Amino acid sequence: MISDQDRARRYIRTIEAISGSGGHNSALSVATALKVGFEFPEPEALALFAEWNTTNTGGEPFSDSQRIHKLNSVDS
Repeated sequence: MISDQDRARRYIRTIEAISGSGGHNSALSVATALKVGFEFPEPEALALFAEWNTTNTGGEPFSDSQRIHKLNSVDS
């Protein structure tokens, strides 16, 4: 059986974030999927968000504070 974390990884892997081409909106989509869709608590969502950040941003990765801000701006 696939874990919720692996399901989330598979889903967010499909979301690309390119600076200047809606990258921040894509990052907000990832935050929303993790906190609202998968209902992960913030520490777990932040860890998965950090994983995504290393592979799916087509330029400069989002900083820790930017990722925290995105997670905190999502209504869960």
